[in-house]
Amino acid sequence: MTDSHTGRTAFGGRLRALRLDAELSGKELAGRLGWPASKVSRLEHGRQTTSADDVARWTEAVGCPGEIRAALLADLRSMRVEYATWRRPPGSATHIQGSASGTPWGARFDVVPSYVRLVT
Repeated sequence: MTDSHTGRTAFGGRLRALRLDAELSGKELAGRLGWPASKVSRLEHGRQTTSADDVARWTEAVGCPGEIRAALLADLRSMRVEYATWRRPPGSATHIQGSASGTPWGARFDVVPSYVRLVT
């Protein structure tokens, strides 16, 4: 499990706790938000990345205090920065593609500064 998935799962658990504190079912919250119930489930289980708009609407629908909403939004921004940093380590943004037209199987090669990967 990646750190980004762990973070999404923990964040979703916090959203779920807010929903339960408001004594709402997933279907009831989805109805208030105009979302399918599956979206509420995906957010709570970390299978979908939460947007700032999702957090704002969720916290409003459950009657969450403004300071908790602000803390959730700050944590969401922090998770996104960590994920972006993880996705693009320094020096890995430059990819050089080469063609292996001389190979009998017509493969191409992606050359990245630290390794070469055969893409078939």
